[in-house]
Amino acid sequence: MFYIKLKEAIKKNGVSMYQISKDTGIAQSTISRWKTQNSLPNLKTLKILADYFNVPITYFSDNIECEPRRIQQETIIDLKKLTDNSLVWCYGKKRLSIMEKNKVSQILKALLED
Repeated sequence: MFYIKLKEAIKKNGVSMYQISKDTGIAQSTISRWKTQNSLPNLKTLKILADYFNVPITYFSDNIECEPRRIQQETIIDLKKLTDNSLVWCYGKKRLSIMEKNKVSQILKALLED
């Protein structure tokens, strides 16, 4: 039952076992053992998978119907650090010049600083 539900979540989210392993830290060999039904995950691992697919832990064990949806991790960007010249700024496909970057920085500074 567990692997059937995991396989369903994988398919609905379009992720691979490798991607799950990379994102969660769960070894690929562990996931392979689940596939061959040689082992089952412990509660801690079930929690990691449930969080990854945004489902309750019981999704993997009960006959609960819900849509497994993986939550994208947030990327936090400190806008004060955007003046770093090592960063490449783009607007759509257009790469911004240093002068354009400075203009955007000035606008952000005027808008956000008290």
